[in-house]
Amino acid sequence: KVIPELATIWDEPFADVSQIPTLLVSRLARTGVTVALTGDGGDECFGGYTRHFLSARLAPLLAAPAAVRRAAAAALRLLCGSGGERALARLPLTDGLRRSLRGDRLQRLASMIEADGDCAMYRALTRLSVPLAREQVGTTDDAHGLDDMLSRFIFRDMTGYLRDDILVKLDRTSMAASLEARCPFLDHRVIEFAWRLPNACKVRNGKGKWILREVLTRYVPRMLFERPKQGFDVPIGEWLKGPLRSWAEDLLAPARLARQDLIDAPRLRACWQSHLDGRFDHSHMLWAVLMFQAWLDEANTAPAFKSPAVPEAALPGSL
Repeated sequence: KVIPELATIWDEPFADVSQIPTLLVSRLARTGVTVALTGDGGDECFGGYTRHFLSARLAPLLAAPAAVRRAAAAALRLLCGSGGERALARLPLTDGLRRSLRGDRLQRLASMIEADGDCAMYRALTRLSVPLAREQVGTTDDAHGLDDMLSRFIFRDMTGYLRDDILVKLDRTSMAASLEARCPFLDHRVIEFAWRLPNACKVRNGKGKWILREVLTRYVPRMLFERPKQGFDVPIGEWLKGPLRSWAEDLLAPARLARQDLIDAPRLRACWQSHLDGRFDHSHMLWAVLMFQAWLDEANTAPAFKSPAVPEAALPGSL
């Protein structure tokens, strides 16, 4: 029900699907408080994402021949469709591992394996590329001066992902709910302290945020936080096949795409049909395009801003 509001709330193309539960949580919090503290910055500063724990294991992948990595990625993509899901269902996997191998994540893993360099690997892990635009916008990377992959990943998180995604999401959702959100982990003294720490204080024994966990044990039983990380996932892939299908069809109409000439329409339509048929989970790319289209609609229908007339006596030249 909140999806039609998203383009108005963000007022820019913004396609992190966790914007939906974050908005709902902000509205729920506002029913009881006017100011809230958030944990944003904890993962980015202290190595709390899966890519941080895996950085030491990922590094050797970059040394493998490109042909081998491409073949491994192609094999993984064979498991992304409904047939692959049925095959995985027959394997004796834990629930956690089964969730981590669902189509969307398998595609990310495949993109990561075939990446050339840790910058491309990082972009694949964070899904920062949506290769459906007519022209791809290049990005700069300033992490080359750091010695290890973990530090480079953390640097990119703090200067890109945190700034351009996480904090944008938090700011828009909290403001839309008239909620003041504060991020203690982003106090400059905490960030400076985090950068002075050796990586072993952030990632240890295959777990992230080691030092924060040790502090937390003084106040909270370990059983409450020593468990798999659980993000703000929503079943967008299934919604696009069901209750959101007509909304998406309208935004992805061939005539509309042809008029705009911004999106690779044949490729997008193939992607959309593949998703509907259950061959691949393209929800990430489709959601990015849909949010762009919804924003474009909102921008085209919003009333034009007219600056108020300023009396001549109020102009600087007349002082």
